[in-house]
Amino acid sequence: MCGDVLTVLGQVLSRPGWVTDLSPVSHLAYVPAEPFDVVSAASMVLIGCMAAAGGVAAFRRRDVTGA
Repeated sequence: MCGDVLTVLGQVLSRPGWVTDLSPVSHLAYVPAEPFDVVSAASMVLIGCMAAAGGVAAFRRRDVTGA
């Protein structure tokens, strides 16, 4: 079962495999059908936390003056 848009469109439009690999969902296991992969799930959580920290840092550095 594939629920990812890039996976479905990649198959329908006969795109190369690297197009499917652009989606983070393609790197995770489909848990009911496949065993849970702790390493890939932890990697996605780590990447998400790093992106959130980068967003918070950029938000704090914004150049907005008070009214």
